Amino acid sequence: MADRLKMLGIGPGHAVGIAGATGIEWELVHHAVLALGGVAVGIDPAETESGFRAIARTATLRALFADGNNRLAQFNVPANSGMIVALWPHIGATPDFDAARAASQTRPLPPLPARVRPSDRATIVFTSGSTGVPKGIAYRHDQMLAAVRALARAYVPRVPLFGLRFVCWLPLSNLFQRMVNLVAMERGGQIFCLSEPKAILDRLPVMAPHLFVAVPRFFEKLHHGLQVRIRQQPRPVARLLEGCLAGGEEAGARGVLCRAANRLLFRSFRRLFGRRLRFLVSGSAPLAPWLLARYESLGLPVLEAYGLSENAALIAANLPGARRRGTVGKPLPCNHVEVAEDGELLVKGPCVFDGYLGQTVGPDADGFWRSGDYATIDADGYIRLTGRKSEVFKTSTGRKIAPAEIESVLQRLPEADHAVVFGAGRKFPVALLTMPNAKRLFERGETVGAARDLAAVLARLLESLSACRRPAGFVFRCDGLSVQQGELTGNLKLRRATLLEKNAAVLDRLYAELESARSPIHRQPIRLDAGTLLVAADMAECGIRPQTGTGFSPASAPRWTTQSA
Repeated sequence: MADRLKMLGIGPGHAVGIAGATGIEWELVHHAVLALGGVAVGIDPAETESGFRAIARTATLRALFADGNNRLAQFNVPANSGMIVALWPHIGATPDFDAARAASQTRPLPPLPARVRPSDRATIVFTSGSTGVPKGIAYRHDQMLAAVRALARAYVPRVPLFGLRFVCWLPLSNLFQRMVNLVAMERGGQIFCLSEPKAILDRLPVMAPHLFVAVPRFFEKLHHGLQVRIRQQPRPVARLLEGCLAGGEEAGARGVLCRAANRLLFRSFRRLFGRRLRFLVSGSAPLAPWLLARYESLGLPVLEAYGLSENAALIAANLPGARRRGTVGKPLPCNHVEVAEDGELLVKGPCVFDGYLGQTVGPDADGFWRSGDYATIDADGYIRLTGRKSEVFKTSTGRKIAPAEIESVLQRLPEADHAVVFGAGRKFPVALLTMPNAKRLFERGETVGAARDLAAVLARLLESLSACRRPAGFVFRCDGLSVQQGELTGNLKLRRATLLEKNAAVLDRLYAELESARSPIHRQPIRLDAGTLLVAADMAECGIRPQTGTGFSPASAPRWTTQSA
């Protein structure tokens, strides 16, 4: 493969973009570029035309390798761009390659680099762009190697020394999946590549990994599917299963007994991951503490890890025998962390980047990078994240609101696909909830009753939050958020600025209705169109309480009965 790329003119120092679905072809091109002394630039398969142009300009792309003509059309690569453009897996069967091979017969190709220096640039990654245009981050070979060794020391000693099995299914434009693959290669493990993420649950029992890495969205969707299956059971059976799951989250003898029972009751659910699994790892974004407790109850410990694009290594991780729920674990040995006076987490180490390409922004004079996350560090060294600095907003009353904590509570609602909290500069927060599976809610004859039931369940869930952090109203949408519409990043983080802009008119209407004492929203939902409802939180107080069998009762919530206001 390296010889083929060399015939096309790829050489030391050349930045090569790789865009396509996860698979062995991606990795073959990746390692061929590195063998030539080139710089691998992962490009999100869902990247837009404007985003690609910004990446090509920032990284000074010499070549682009894509997995099909549709991808090239998506990026709309200009004919006069000066880039070498090729498709895989048949790089050796294209007109450009044939012409290059003919030229090489009259002009010998230079040999492969004798060695790649540790200080040479190895890759350029781009931030997810959740707050704006993606920024370029370059890493050297020595930084990549240090990150791989740190990751291997953290996780691999907890699994068998030989015959390690890993799954490669996350986007390879994301550096972390590549790092996992490099750990597998260094330790002689097997890597099972899956190009179609939707097929992951069908293939996992066969791949049977020892360690499985996923983003929080995967664990949320999997748990939602489990709840749906439970609700389909006869009522006595459903109550038994819900009780065992809730009991397994407790400490003490009852918790031990329920967890033992759950290993039998939910054996088929556990077998989704195969027979070799030692533990699960979640990264990219915080996972709700209640969901961590639920997987623990099922006998499937999920270890939260924390990293940033600006540090090639994980910053911190929970590990078997060294984990604490609600934290992202202890810092890896290669990192030195501190908390600044304003509560922001700072990190320094050999894997921290030098600065964004084309910008002067980077670590401070002491080598610390400001993570952008508020955090606390307890006496045992565990890091607890308390909010993303760029996401925390102030209401007009001066209250600071961290939306992530509120959103994690809202997502306990089985029908909630995504939850997004807004409220900067307003009197109180509100939330957008997408519910593509709540058909009853959007049916004209059922809307009022379903919305009231739902508002009451939300009120119950939000009781754990202080009054100033409880959303006063909701936008219910029947569709979901998507990467294609620019609402999510490639690793499924919320693009809050985009969501605020797209829903600005709806949110303005919601606030106007909530602030009017005469608005009907306090008694019934307001339908804006066939797939959008405005609902007030205080509608739950209009004489309706959630009833058994409404379909909107979270699995762990107590059963309520009808009562008068």
